[in-house]
Amino acid sequence: TILLCGNFGLILINSQWINGDGGKAALNILEKMIKITMMRGAQTGGVATFMEDKESMKGNIIRVVNTKRGDLSQRIRMKLQKDVCDWSGKLIPYTRGKVQGFFGHTRFATSSMATMDGCHPHRWSSRRLHRIFYPFPVIRLVDSECNSIKSDVSGFRDIYVENYITHNGDLDFFDLNGKSYGLRAIQDWLEYATGNKKPSSVDSVAVAGLVDLLRTQGCFPLSVRYALCLGLPICNMNLVQAKVLPSLKQYNAIGAKFEDTLQQMLTESKYTFEQLSLSSVAREALVEAVISNFNATKDTDPSIPLLDCLDDEEQSGLTPFVRVTIDAFFDNDLLMATKLFLASAKGSFGVCIMSSLDARRQVCLGARGQTLSVAFYPKRGIICYGSEQAAVKAAALYNTPGDEDNDFHESALRIDLDDLSGEVCLLDWGDHDGNMSPAVSLPNRHTVVQRLMNGKVNMLLLKNIYSSFSSNEDMEEGYDPMQIKNFEPESEFSKRMISLEDADLVRPLPPDTNDPVLQDIRDIPKICEGIQSGWQTKSLNRLTAFNLQKCVEKHIDSIINDRDHKRNVCTIDILLTGCEVSLWVAEQFASDLQKAFPLLNVKAISSNKLLGLFGQEMDLPTTGFNLSSKTLDLHNPICIIVSHSGETFAPLACSNLLQGVTRDIFVVTSEWDTQIGKQLRMLYNSDDIISSRIFSTGCGTRAAEPCSLTVAATHQLLTQIYGIICLAILKNIKFREASGAIITEEDLEILEKCNHSNIIALEDIVGTLSDGTLRDKEFTETERNLRRQGKIWANHVLENVKAYIMSIAYVLITVISGHSIFAVFYQISGIDVEGFFWLSRVLDAMIYIFLPQINVIIIRLVEGRNLRHRMTSRSIVIGDIPWVSQAAEAYLSKLFACSFSIAGISVMSGNPVDHLVHRQTHRIVRGSLLVCGRPDGRLSALTSTEVSVALAISQASSIQSLGGTCESITIGHNPYKLPLSTNGIFLKNFRPYFLCEQVLHEKIGKRVGNARDVVASLNVSSHSVQRVITNTDNYNSLLENYIQISHHSRDGSTKQDTNYGSLLASYVAMKHSCHGTKDILKVIDTGEESVNDSRGAIFDNVLTRLIGDKEKMQLLKTVFDEVDEKGNGFINGNELLLAFKKLDILHYTDVQVYEMFDLIVDEKEGMCFDDFIQLESMPAESKLRLLQNPTQKLNANGLAQIQPSNEIYFGYKMRMACPDKVHDFVLVKTQSFAMDLYESRIASMQRFVAMTVMFHEMAKSVENFFDKISFGLLSYRMDRTHSIMRVATTASPVCAHEVSKKIEDLRAQKQIRHSIATIERFWKTWKTSRS
Repeated sequence: TILLCGNFGLILINSQWINGDGGKAALNILEKMIKITMMRGAQTGGVATFMEDKESMKGNIIRVVNTKRGDLSQRIRMKLQKDVCDWSGKLIPYTRGKVQGFFGHTRFATSSMATMDGCHPHRWSSRRLHRIFYPFPVIRLVDSECNSIKSDVSGFRDIYVENYITHNGDLDFFDLNGKSYGLRAIQDWLEYATGNKKPSSVDSVAVAGLVDLLRTQGCFPLSVRYALCLGLPICNMNLVQAKVLPSLKQYNAIGAKFEDTLQQMLTESKYTFEQLSLSSVAREALVEAVISNFNATKDTDPSIPLLDCLDDEEQSGLTPFVRVTIDAFFDNDLLMATKLFLASAKGSFGVCIMSSLDARRQVCLGARGQTLSVAFYPKRGIICYGSEQAAVKAAALYNTPGDEDNDFHESALRIDLDDLSGEVCLLDWGDHDGNMSPAVSLPNRHTVVQRLMNGKVNMLLLKNIYSSFSSNEDMEEGYDPMQIKNFEPESEFSKRMISLEDADLVRPLPPDTNDPVLQDIRDIPKICEGIQSGWQTKSLNRLTAFNLQKCVEKHIDSIINDRDHKRNVCTIDILLTGCEVSLWVAEQFASDLQKAFPLLNVKAISSNKLLGLFGQEMDLPTTGFNLSSKTLDLHNPICIIVSHSGETFAPLACSNLLQGVTRDIFVVTSEWDTQIGKQLRMLYNSDDIISSRIFSTGCGTRAAEPCSLTVAATHQLLTQIYGIICLAILKNIKFREASGAIITEEDLEILEKCNHSNIIALEDIVGTLSDGTLRDKEFTETERNLRRQGKIWANHVLENVKAYIMSIAYVLITVISGHSIFAVFYQISGIDVEGFFWLSRVLDAMIYIFLPQINVIIIRLVEGRNLRHRMTSRSIVIGDIPWVSQAAEAYLSKLFACSFSIAGISVMSGNPVDHLVHRQTHRIVRGSLLVCGRPDGRLSALTSTEVSVALAISQASSIQSLGGTCESITIGHNPYKLPLSTNGIFLKNFRPYFLCEQVLHEKIGKRVGNARDVVASLNVSSHSVQRVITNTDNYNSLLENYIQISHHSRDGSTKQDTNYGSLLASYVAMKHSCHGTKDILKVIDTGEESVNDSRGAIFDNVLTRLIGDKEKMQLLKTVFDEVDEKGNGFINGNELLLAFKKLDILHYTDVQVYEMFDLIVDEKEGMCFDDFIQLESMPAESKLRLLQNPTQKLNANGLAQIQPSNEIYFGYKMRMACPDKVHDFVLVKTQSFAMDLYESRIASMQRFVAMTVMFHEMAKSVENFFDKISFGLLSYRMDRTHSIMRVATTASPVCAHEVSKKIEDLRAQKQIRHSIATIERFWKTWKTSRS
């Protein structure tokens, strides 16, 4: 069973949580923890707590199977109040003891039904009476001396025993004596071993069954069972042997002999119980006494034949059996049981193990392959634990009831268990008599115990769960190795603890809101502006960026020097990985980076694929993808893990796995305090902030499943990272050559300027300022247009619901009253003709038959919507570049995940310049809804792309039936409405012109309007204006800038200016005028003769070009030889200038020619003929881009910074510096890469945010309609789905239980390769020296 689940729980140390307000605040915390844990999946959930039952403890279990639209947290709380609260709603406290715990779990099932039997907490064996030495004596530690408890306190008595577990993860195998057994074999064997039928088929029940066999302390019958089932070398899980195992009655008979012997030894006072617990010598004496007892009664005792299965030859005779049984009786406490289980189980585990025998004083937690965190709140007197780090922050939202004054000096702290190597945590809060000595058996008493919560709680951590267990013979002399240390803030142990109070890097939980989706959208400008402003200061992100920059420099330097590793086509330089939305955003980032540096190998690969290839014992083939362990050479790559939650299973597992191949691992996540962040901090010193590897968006925990803010913030942060990587490479000419850099400093300055203006654009789209306040209504035209369109589409979706309601009303009225419409008309008319009577009946019948359709037509007429649309559920197709269309599809699908079927939609997506037409047009019907993002075709590099998008939209919109077609709308910056589209939503530009726009503007001859009117028409906030002012030289340039922007928004709306066809023709004409040629493919006459002439012209042109290339090479060689005064095959800068003049290349100044020479030659002797040919053959725009030589720039804080362009229009300085002979189109082409970056990093992000606003309004209108029409009975929340899985935290679909082993394999391979390369390098050096 593959589960996506989460553990949670709280332990109330301070009795005021129950006595103060009857447990109301405690239940509030528990409910909040459930809500947060539900992000991991929550189809079912449950909570366990224990209550007094005479001498025993009785488990009180609450289980809930959630409904599709129900709130699991509320339902669990309601059931909990019903079962563990009194008539007044107050929690029922223990009759003994002051501490009460609640241990819960939420479950997401993927391969089994979400039913009650699969709901946690789980128990395998039913509650039974056993003969128990109870309570099991605990050594009192006073000043490091051992003092036993009173002898009359404990003794053998009949006590009820039941064990419960909650488990997050999956149990795949269990190892026993060198053999591995699968889940099915374990479950079948447990039925015979325990004598209980399995309660459920889920894997977690088997965990509970194994715990039943392992937790045996104080009970000889259970210890005998453990020895015969698991403890001896002959034990196995074969059903043949299992069927001959003793019954529980027979176990009791055998255990009685052990009990009699122990009682006799205690009576004779040979050894105390304490000595037997701590001394191997005393235990050996008990072993000999038990064996003597067996031998003395072997002829008369009927239980002896039951031990015939023992085998002396296999070291499983009577003596080993007795020894294992006695050790289990004394040692197999809750901690030992958990440790034994994790040591043998294979899979991923986040477990909480509880037993009624230990419920009064302790609980045990274990983690391996699954996260688990424990938070301590000394001032509040409460402990929280959970799989979700954010869940344990819930206690910080509430104060202890009564608000008692306390002098606790400890602040709230959290510890994250080591889920990679595996770790067990025992929480022990002492007994009701105040004995705080930890109840820990002999094998684990060497472990240091940390005393927390102002001395009220002991915590014991075991990391080496695979260590062997041995007794300490020094116990005979009174030596006890256990050490108890009070927590000290400056201790070594404190480095593992994370402060939850007054910690800048740990974000508090966000406040609750009625509409989390809307809140996320409104926070987009604020978060994005925070990311940008943090980049200008000495923030954590800039510190991480500094480390990334150093890694990039080191990596490129290793490429240049070819150290340690021979590169090949499969060598990965920069690897990005993630899942779903995070992966899609990362893929766009990888694409942009690869285009900028074509000689580097940049790849974005799904984390599941990486786990399948490198994290499994047997590789998982990536069928359909060109990925394998042979095609991916992971030698010290720079790895960037993109996971906004920081807890998604596959990226989290990769953060461990990739440590086997590189230390240069970074993560892009929501905050510093995440599970992946924890793993990366462990690479270095945990408190070494200087070595930070964590990029944070600052969003914190976001519970809404439809992702808007998290996507936009991640994309924004990756844009900042993109700039720092480019800056690191461009500042060094050798780095540029090694990476084949295409991008230039000017491109980065343009991107940075667009990045700054992006905040203003986002404010305009979402209607919220970057300081978090709402904009004035008159400044939210874009948002209003988006929401207006969203309401229209909501009416499309709701029309069937409204028609259904109208039909119900009509039927009820006409049937109850007995008067239908035409029958009434017939009666009023007074016509007594039988034919008219039957005609009225037929017409009334036709109304009933077509009543829904009639009502739909009425609704459409009233709302003014298209009458020709099909009367069925709506399909919505989203078209845009891949990351936008995929993210928007996921967003919209989740918004409608819980809507009722009558108002359901189907959502699809595609790339309009690729496969949208092929994949979706066959699904186009009347009433299909198509939304397409359009790139800004006013930019020359994007004109052809907009033409392709427009063609795809037109093709889809031209498919018609009965005069109706799909309803298509476009979202983009070019204010031109496509003829066949229903609507066009135009996003405002707040950036300067690109050069191509300025050139077209000049050629068209437009006039700029009045400056005052221009600025007034911008409708931007003073906050935004002030930010832009700081990025320009002076107010006059700001005014000119705004004039250009305003002109862009206002005058560009005319058809002849922004029609994509006209734009394409303009740029093509500009290109041809630049090259001085005519388009030989242009044919005025479409006749056959003209076609033949055209083909001939093509042939002649190609032939002429080939002959010309030959002649040109001869000319270049002649000129090169003429200017080469030394005749050594190299020329200097002056000679290059002379060669340019001879070739009549007069487009560049002398200074520019010298700069070209310096960039090409660098440290070489001079420019050779090959370099000369390369430089001369470069297109003019490439030569100009070569001159855009970056320099290291620092901001006021001394940080390397990309300065935003402050030009009136992009390219102004370059245009002014170039001679008049340089054609404008040559200059325009130098900005093609910058335009492409603007589209992928800025414009596409704005379109995505615009879609989220529109879709939110659409979904919210549908949600509100059902809530209002049903008076709340049919309400649901659009911020969640049926599965309630915000974060996939368990293997889905690739497991990772072999990751820790594979890490060592990868490290070994890396070391071997390094050694081979070192030996090879020294051998070559030695060989060279010898020769």
